[in-house]
Amino acid sequence: MSDGSHGDTDGSDPVVEAVFDAVAATAPAIRDALPGRRVE
Repeated sequence: MSDGSHGDTDGSDPVVEAVFDAVAATAPAIRDALPGRRVE
């Protein structure tokens, strides 16, 4: 992943890809759950 595109799965670890997907999917919920982080 030295080319900066982690969306490309050129034989990379599927577990790593799954973690990236999970983080991307849960990031908005985590941000909403943080107190004092409301962006108006």
